[in-house]
Amino acid sequence: DEHIVLEHPEIPLHNNPAEIALREMVIKKKISYGTKSEYGRIAWENMMSMLDTCRKHNVSFLVILKIFFQEDLKCQD
Repeated sequence: DEHIVLEHPEIPLHNNPAEIALREMVIKKKISYGTKSEYGRIAWENMMSMLDTCRKHNVSFLVILKIFFQEDLKCQD
């Protein structure tokens, strides 16, 4: 329905946040010369997704990483 934004004014008329997030990922990939393996690509995409989510929720990415690795170490014991 092309008139959905008229019925729901809370919906933005643009998709700038999605475009900005994608552009940032493309620039970081270009600067780092990308990854060398499929595993590296998946890991990089997951990290970028976590970073973007942390920003949107105003949560420290470093704190989340610390918790993630602490939990991972517990699982390895």
